[in-house]
This record gives sequence, structure tokens and C-alpha cells, in this order.
Amino acid sequence: MDPASRKLIRVSLDEATPGETGDLVDRLMGKKPELRFQYIKTTRFVEELDV
Repeated sequence: MDPASRKLIRVSLDEATPGETGDLVDRLMGKKPELRFQYIKTTRFVEELDV
């Protein structure tokens, strides 16, 4: 990423209201790779997965 053109944007979630968004962020960015792998395997946009 070119430092002259990149932007840093803060994203925050309202944790007072549990829901799908917080769960998805935990799956994709959390410390458990098996949750990421499970999400990738079960997501519809993946037609063929070579593992």
C-alpha cells in the first residue's frame, strides 16, 4: 500500500447490542484460525477450496 494514498479508518462496534456483526468480526479477525477456516468453507461465494 502506497503511504501517500492509503487511509486509516477506525471501525468500532457497539458491544452493548450483541449480534451477527460482532460474531463475524471475531471469526474473521480473532485468534482462532479454525473459526476462519470454518467460515471460509461454509460461505457460498467459495465454489472450490483447495486445502
